[in-house]
Amino acid sequence: MRVSQIAVWLNDGSRLICEDVAKFDGLPYAPFILGTNGDVLMYVSHTRPKDGDPKEQPTTLVEGAGARVTYIPASQIARVTIKHEAKISLRPPAAETPAASSKA
Repeated sequence: MRVSQIAVWLNDGSRLICEDVAKFDGLPYAPFILGTNGDVLMYVSHTRPKDGDPKEQPTTLVEGAGARVTYIPASQIARVTIKHEAKISLRPPAAETPAASSKA
């Protein structure tokens, strides 16, 4: 499964988010790098303060100017979440009927 989104919660409660990692396909370090010591290198498309709304970071990817990758040291990270593209049904399977289970 492909990664679709990554969010890094910082110790101060704010978040750094890459809402759509596909926008960064083909770039160095894409979509992100998780370091062996807990640090993260990622393209930040949005930031979110502890008690605020997300704010787009329009200068992360600029035609003609390039892409800005952000290094987050492990000492600043409280949590990391990674979302994958859903390839499965989120609904439970339908109950099998007795007639269907007797067919072989």
